[in-house]
Amino acid sequence: MLIDGWQEHINAIKENGLKANYNGEEITVKVSIVNQNEVPTGEQFDLIILFTKAMQLEKMLQDVKPLIADHTEVLCLLNGIGHEDVIEKFVPMEKIFIGNTMWTAGLEGPGKAKLFGSGVC
Repeated sequence: MLIDGWQEHINAIKENGLKANYNGEEITVKVSIVNQNEVPTGEQFDLIILFTKAMQLEKMLQDVKPLIADHTEVLCLLNGIGHEDVIEKFVPMEKIFIGNTMWTAGLEGPGKAKLFGSGVC
C-alpha cells in the first residue's frame, strides 16, 4: 500500500495508476494508495519503507502510527542524515534500517514520476 499526503497525486494514481518514465521507458503500475490522514485502522505492517521528504517525516510517521506494531521495522531511504532521531520516536532503534540509493527521481506532475539510473550504489 502506498501512503501519500498529496491528494491530487493520490487521485491521479487511483484513476490512472502510477505512471513512471524509467530511463526513457514508460511504465504504469496499478497500486493501492490512501491519504496519510486516512490510514486504515486494524492493520499492522511488518515493514514500512519511507521515501518522504525530511520535513514531512514526523507528520507522516504520526499519521501511520496505527500501522506500527511491536514487530514493525522501518527502512528509511531519505536524503540526508539524522532521520533515525525522528523515527526513533515511533519505533525502537533496533527496528530502524537506514539506506541509500543512487536512483534519481522526480515528479513530472500528479501520478507521474521520472526515474534515472539503476539505483545501485
